[in-house]
Amino acid sequence: MTFARKPYVRKAQPLYAKVECRGTYAAPVTEIPVSAPKTPHRAGGVAEQQHKARLAGLGCMCCQMALNVFTPDIELHHLRAGQGWGKGDWMTLMPLCVEHHRGASGVHGLGTKGFPKHYGFTEQDMLDRALQLLNIAPIGQGDTL
Repeated sequence: MTFARKPYVRKAQPLYAKVECRGTYAAPVTEIPVSAPKTPHRAGGVAEQQHKARLAGLGCMCCQMALNVFTPDIELHHLRAGQGWGKGDWMTLMPLCVEHHRGASGVHGLGTKGFPKHYGFTEQDMLDRALQLLNIAPIGQGDTL
């Protein structure tokens, strides 16, 4: 008796195949569910996508502030100072070109201490400038009644 392995042949499927529902679980509802209050800064929502699209139209903030040049090809960068790694809200995004984002003379290349020394302004200054161009009050500086 031999135990030869059969080769696995994957069946061809369309690129966007419909996902089948294998079963459902319906728990009895005993009380009214409490939904979280909707905020304008909900992650993944329409407001976030619109904000990102508007940021992309601004061009690189560092190129504008340092060189007074419009650079259309951008990457969105989260404010790092005081946020922790990857903990920033989508309202702390700023548009930067590839060189000023990941390059040797960029935010990630120079670091949080070297970047302000090299350019004379901080990430917070670039974020404030981007929000100012979009007519949005910076976080913590909104008008109070």
